[in-house]
Amino acid sequence: MRRILALLLLVALAGPASAVPLLPAEFWGTVSVGENPAPAGTVITARIDDRDCGSLTLETAGVYGGDALFDERLIVAGEEGETITFIVNGVLATETAVYTPGASTRLDLTTAGIKGDFNNNGVVDIGDVSHVAYMVVGKALADPAADFNENGAVDIGDAAKIAYYYVEKIPEL
Repeated sequence: MRRILALLLLVALAGPASAVPLLPAEFWGTVSVGENPAPAGTVITARIDDRDCGSLTLETAGVYGGDALFDERLIVAGEEGETITFIVNGVLATETAVYTPGASTRLDLTTAGIKGDFNNNGVVDIGDVSHVAYMVVGKALADPAADFNENGAVDIGDAAKIAYYYVEKIPEL
């Protein structure tokens, strides 16, 4: 009877051992939007295929996580060998990584600047609309990136276009 109980206990303990989940991967480093550090409050999301598998909000501009023992890092869950893409405030980062269980990796992320985001806060907002209007009337230096209608000058058409974009009347600049 004891042998049967010992055998049953051994089988019961061996079954769950095969279902041990993989350790998560950790990422940390710098993050830039265009040539500028991403602002505090920027959200970085790690994605494998079509599923989000980790996210972190920047507390300090341009830096996510850290290499010190107790620093918060971007924790990613996945399967070994899967490709991880990174989304910075809704914009795909240039860099990718391969999921390696238990790895802690420095990965500096970069994204193209957001078209129309002249104050570099990660979104096109009323401040950007105002800035283009100031360019049109000569109160701010005209930036060729504000020539949304591509006519060679920053003019009222460009101010109207960013305003329409801001109030969601048009889908893109």
